[in-house]
Amino acid sequence: MSYTVLSPIKQNYALGFDEKKNTIILKPLYSDSNVGIAKSDGLTNSKVNYKNGLLTSRVFKNFKDNDGINIVLNNRESSFVANSRDIGVITVIKEEFIGFGIQVDKVKDKGAGLKELVDIAKNKRSLSVQCYASTLGMDGTTIGNIDKIELISVNTK
Repeated sequence: MSYTVLSPIKQNYALGFDEKKNTIILKPLYSDSNVGIAKSDGLTNSKVNYKNGLLTSRVFKNFKDNDGINIVLNNRESSFVANSRDIGVITVIKEEFIGFGIQVDKVKDKGAGLKELVDIAKNKRSLSVQCYASTLGMDGTTIGNIDKIELISVNTK
């Protein structure tokens, strides 16, 4: 499958950990923000040549999460954290951003990467986030509509 890889520039994303709620907070993409854009036929394990792009306001106005979005570490499906449709994963889709709350104690189908993502979030070790979009509206390097994201990778390398 062909993807458009979107990666926030200069860590324009949120990754944190709420100790009281034992919850990972991840907001990978925001409206009106700069992103790197690249084309890919699969998960990218090497350097990607991005071109600069922009997400417009209300970029998620038509977003659908019917099949779920896999969250992985370092572009490795073997480092699966969770799926947005799993019990214990709260998905927030607004016109301006997409975000997830991963309630560590409540996730039933814990992936091997969940414990590692807790450590990454607590110790602020993430270097980038890549979102693999399969359906979007794009004019040159301006993205006005993201309809579907297949996978999100939190990267430490």
